Amino acid sequence: MTTFSFSSLARKLAFSFALLAMTLLPNAARAQSWGGETALGIEVTNKKGKPVEGAEVLLLFVEQEPFAGPDAVVTDLEGFAEGIRLAEGRWRIDVKAPGYASYTVVVRIQPGKKPAITAGPIRDAVAPPLTVRFLKSPKVGQNRAKADRAGDRPRDREPLPPPPPLVQKRPEPPPVVTPPPPKPVPVTPPPVVTPPPAEAPKAAPAQPEAPKAMPAPKTEAPMPVPPPQKAPAAEKPMMEEPVEKVPAAPAPPAPKTAEPSMPAAPSAPAPPMEEPAAEAPPPPAPKMPKAPEPPAMKEPPAPTPPV
Repeated sequence: MTTFSFSSLARKLAFSFALLAMTLLPNAARAQSWGGETALGIEVTNKKGKPVEGAEVLLLFVEQEPFAGPDAVVTDLEGFAEGIRLAEGRWRIDVKAPGYASYTVVVRIQPGKKPAITAGPIRDAVAPPLTVRFLKSPKVGQNRAKADRAGDRPRDREPLPPPPPLVQKRPEPPPVVTPPPPKPVPVTPPPVVTPPPAEAPKAAPAQPEAPKAMPAPKTEAPMPVPPPQKAPAAEKPMMEEPVEKVPAAPAPPAPKTAEPSMPAAPSAPAPPMEEPAAEAPPPPAPKMPKAPEPPAMKEPPAPTPPV
């Protein structure tokens, strides 16, 4: 059977209390660094001015290092939260809400004065922004009693369920209005144009042969006209009686010579012409009849002797 002495037990208890004191001293010193008699009211709304419920507000006293502060507070149905028993000086305030951009600012708190912003705010530009207002809080005791009645203390409230992941829906494109199909228009077939028949290539016109020189028509020399023959002188009768002179027959006129006809000039190219037949020579001139001989003179009858 083992027995413990009172002295050894006392030493163990003393050592345990020493360790506990060493652990609690920094926390007590830290609590004294940010604790005080001032308070801060915080109002959180969205862009449209509606209160944001469930926004988490974290307060850190930045006048001493390391930064420390009370537990985070959560906004109520009216989007209001309050920090109480805060030391006078500068405080960093971080506000976060599901579906909104985070908000960070540094505020100076003084008793009986409105909080003044000394740095910030800093916002995340990706999500919709939050609007945060800082109000001068009334007495600490009244605010604490109000919070206890409403049950809005962070320790008494149940933790909020985790917010659903924010999924940004892409805007649906506007419906495309399809115009009604146009009425079919009867198509009139174009008139068929018959191309003109291709002309056969014309043969090169044959060069006309030079007209052959026509031989000059032979003209027979006119027959010589015999000179008029003189009637022989009649024998003078015994008794010259007046004899009537018979005029000589006039000489027939000379026959007209036919003039040769010249060929007509060739016209447009034409098939070769046949050689014209040679013109027949003109008929010979008729022979001139001989002049009639004068009738023989009858002798006068012999005179009858007187009885």
